[in-house]
Amino acid sequence: MKKLVLVAVLLLFGTIGLTAQETETVPPVIETPEEVLKNVKEAEKEAKKLEKAEKDAKKAEKKAKKLEKEAKKEAKLNKSIANQDKAIAKGEKNILKLQKKLEKGEAAGKLSPVAMEKLNASISKAKDKLIKEQDKLQKLLRKK
Repeated sequence: MKKLVLVAVLLLFGTIGLTAQETETVPPVIETPEEVLKNVKEAEKEAKKLEKAEKDAKKAEKKAKKLEKEAKKEAKLNKSIANQDKAIAKGEKNILKLQKKLEKGEAAGKLSPVAMEKLNASISKAKDKLIKEQDKLQKLLRKK
């Protein structure tokens, strides 16, 4: 109960203090026409500075986007080149594997003429594919 009374008294004195502060008023400042013109000119200068700053910010943003786009394009090109190198290496391994299989079969005499012809055909297809992959790689390297 005592706490409640104490809080009520504090609130009462607090509101009295606020009303006392509110009653003080500042007399209005009267400006001369020259001061008004000066303030208007300063405001115009500030507006022009803000416009210029906004334009510069937009230019910088466009430039950053362009650089980001170029970086992404470069990264994509590098990835394509790496993938093409990997495909060429895989094709070369495949050709070597088929050639070894053909040599072993011929040496052992286990391959029929039809099987040898199939292996030779698959080797030539793999070589053609390898040539195409190398051409693609050369095009990518020219882009870089």
